[in-house]
Amino acid sequence: MKTLLIMRHAKANDTAPGERDFNRTLAPRGREDAAKMGRHIATQHLAPTSVLVSPADRAKETADAVTRAFNPVPEISYSDDLYVAVPHTWLDEMAGVDSSCDCLLLIGHNPTMEALVALLTGEGAGMSTATVARVEVDVDEWRELANGAQGKLVGVWGPGDVAD
Repeated sequence: MKTLLIMRHAKANDTAPGERDFNRTLAPRGREDAAKMGRHIATQHLAPTSVLVSPADRAKETADAVTRAFNPVPEISYSDDLYVAVPHTWLDEMAGVDSSCDCLLLIGHNPTMEALVALLTGEGAGMSTATVARVEVDVDEWRELANGAQGKLVGVWGPGDVAD
């Protein structure tokens, strides 16, 4: 049994004139919410050993803020393929995660994060900014998810659902 934490990046600033969407950074509330969600994940004893993240600035900042709550800090991997990705792209990236990783955190963008939860569990989950969905999957290796393994949606938490 493995635990998959699927997270939408935290609240980002609006795009400034001439700025690329890729380069949007977190708003002050986003930085606070990301740190808060990291602390919540840690208090639930769900600290991941690996993290896969979209390379967009707001996703990287979210990962940095979230992972500060974990000791040891997990390995963070960025892939250019995860910026404008479909759920199967995430599954392909997950297939490369070492089987010794029992808890994996994904940080990306909507609507893909919602679609990934639905694909893996058959259930919908609203993924507002900084929301985390916990999915339990009965696999020994992450690559098995590409073979149609179904997970169970155990919980969904947003910043407003957890204590400071």
